[in-house]
Amino acid sequence: RLAHNGAELVIYVGKLGSLNPADVPSASLATGNASILPGGYRIGWSNIFDSTSSRRVVSGDHITVRSVLEETREWFNASRSLARFVDPEIGRMAQAAVAERIGFSYLHLVSDNVSAGVYELDLSNERKAVALRRRRCLYALITLYMKSVLDECGYGLGDKLAL
Repeated sequence: RLAHNGAELVIYVGKLGSLNPADVPSASLATGNASILPGGYRIGWSNIFDSTSSRRVVSGDHITVRSVLEETREWFNASRSLARFVDPEIGRMAQAAVAERIGFSYLHLVSDNVSAGVYELDLSNERKAVALRRRRCLYALITLYMKSVLDECGYGLGDKLAL
């Protein structure tokens, strides 16, 4: 629908889970340029955030699951060598954008880590004041990165961007 209304680029901002124990929830941003869809089909795209250099931004492949209920210990053991991130939406959104021949990128905050690590914050306590404060800072960084990259790519939208 966005492509039919003239969109040239879709940037998806949200949250996802990480399979990498180094990615601390509510302290990292995630991006990438490939996702493995249910059934094993791999989709790739050109990611405008590939050149973003920051200790807060981690990059890697992504797995699209049908539901978070699929994220069992067995699933994790089979998937951790295939990708760094997981969520149910990124791959499908990328698939639609590629089919419509428009750009797609995502910049998400890491909200959970499904590895065996123990972290101060996860989905069970994401409404705690410390998590909300960290997320506000991460969303502010997303806004800055988006403004910078959009201006650099010639979209000239940086000064008009609002989340």
